[in-house]
Amino acid sequence: MMTKDLEKAATINVSALTCIDLASPDLHRSAVLLKQACLECGFFYVINHGLCEELKDDAFEQEILCSSFGIEDESLEE
Repeated sequence: MMTKDLEKAATINVSALTCIDLASPDLHRSAVLLKQACLECGFFYVINHGLCEELKDDAFEQEILCSSFGIEDESLEE
């Protein structure tokens, strides 16, 4: 059973995610949005990137695996 804090942390407000469109002709704006998302929250969503579904699925699986580690997890220090 999840604690309230963990449940709250596991919920992402999708409308709050920065969406970066790589098909946009304004590459400078895309770069600024990417930098801002990395520095301020660490999460963002990229569309029109041209990556295949298999690679995207693998990336999501790795993200889930990484987020399951605790900050103090010794296996990350190796």
